[in-house]
Amino acid sequence: PDTRSRVMAFQRNFRSFYYETLGMKGVEEKKSLEMLLQEEDVDKERLVTFCLKFNVPSLYRSVVWKLVLGILPVHQDIHEFVTSQHSARYESLKQTLVVTRRVSATMPDIPSLYLQLRLMERGELLLKTPRNGSDICPYNQCIARAISNVFHDEMDGYLIYLKLMEIQEQVKATQKNLEHEVLLFLKLEDLNLYSHIMHIGPFLAVPFEGWFPRLFAELVPGTCLLRIWDKVVAGSVMILVFLALALLIVSCHAITKTNDATQIFFYLQKFDVESGEIAVNKAIELWTKYGSLMSLSGSSGSGPLSS
Repeated sequence: PDTRSRVMAFQRNFRSFYYETLGMKGVEEKKSLEMLLQEEDVDKERLVTFCLKFNVPSLYRSVVWKLVLGILPVHQDIHEFVTSQHSARYESLKQTLVVTRRVSATMPDIPSLYLQLRLMERGELLLKTPRNGSDICPYNQCIARAISNVFHDEMDGYLIYLKLMEIQEQVKATQKNLEHEVLLFLKLEDLNLYSHIMHIGPFLAVPFEGWFPRLFAELVPGTCLLRIWDKVVAGSVMILVFLALALLIVSCHAITKTNDATQIFFYLQKFDVESGEIAVNKAIELWTKYGSLMSLSGSSGSGPLSS
């Protein structure tokens, strides 16, 4: 490259280093995202790549997820029209629940509202279904609560919840394979921990059945989990495998000091913010180490994330 190019590259690298020392590592990433979102026709592929490579700033997470998930089209000029169509449909569905006295018109319980709206759209809402949705799958409730705590626009939250439930169905369909992937990578990362868990019985000690169907909602605090969901939304189911792997590694001391599968099982039911943050950082580190895998080994779309 010519001298000017080298100087510009040096300036970019120095600026990135300077921002990082000031705790502003994401400044340039944020600027690039803003430029992407300002395009007349948003480049969805680049937006997906951004989600996979960086943490989505909370200010833009709603619009980024809606674009990536296909809730909003890439053409900016029809966003207002599409949003108005979504709004009209949402209000119509919600009004049906209000009229039938299943939800309050003034202060609805948002997670319960999401659960019942989805059931109604699927033709599965029965008269005997409790108004609080208490007999609906608890994992669905966990996801609904996590979404309602993050997205303050009620309709946006519901549309994103629907898309996450589609992803959840894909995860459930491949769950056994995902569990075996966790053990495969655990063997590579920590042979002693792997041997201990295998000796006790991995499917007795590790609550996989309560981890994957909820997409780890309310297991890892929402503020931490969103960084994982950025990548799930962008198409990487495998990031969940590495989150499970990271949770086991972070819990290594507690796991290896006992042979009681039940004790380990209950220990792994919930993580505080500090442990969750450590696990999420570790998960992303491991996911990157193994090539930013998108789907199960040998499956369509598996392999390293392209640049």
